[in-house]
Amino acid sequence: MGKATSLEPTHVDRRRSRSLVSRQALVAAAIRSIAESGLAETTLARVSALSGLSRSLVAFHFESKDALIRAALVEANRLYDESWRQALDAAGAPPRGRLDAAIRHDIAFAYRHPGLLHVWFAIWGETQAQAIYRELALPIDQRYLAELTDLARACGMPARTAQDVGRTINSFLYGTWLEAHLDPESFDAKRTARAGTRLLDALVPV
Repeated sequence: MGKATSLEPTHVDRRRSRSLVSRQALVAAAIRSIAESGLAETTLARVSALSGLSRSLVAFHFESKDALIRAALVEANRLYDESWRQALDAAGAPPRGRLDAAIRHDIAFAYRHPGLLHVWFAIWGETQAQAIYRELALPIDQRYLAELTDLARACGMPARTAQDVGRTINSFLYGTWLEAHLDPESFDAKRTARAGTRLLDALVPV
């Protein structure tokens, strides 16, 4: 038999691919479990049941519950970042338009992905899990804030004013997410987007 070519996946490649698929399924199940039942009720056994995969496979990928929570947080941040980048890229070059896109994105994201909001709020609200958040996600939050500030600065503002604008927008979006998380049935994304537009008009006049 000839050697496998680059166009023919090897046995190792197929095994690696199956392993990646099973890991992704477990992370998705962990996100679902945290969103539906919180951190306390999210166990390796529950994730196994939700994913339909064996306990031994869960143990193979994740040696502890903390490892699973870390993976869920990393995935939630990845999904958000991918969505955020796409929204800003679609907005084009003008910095004010990109600020508007950032605000509209986060309002729409809160409406479309309530499960991910539940994950972040669960981790924010649990003392032990906060250490995981500070390690894995806080630097990302700080980067987003810096990008908002840079966009405000690109609109012609002095550095200190741009910092204030970035923090004001960031605080508005945190409040929006809290509203969407606590009262999803009453959360009105269109009305909130109008409020975001008014805020941006006040902060960065056209």
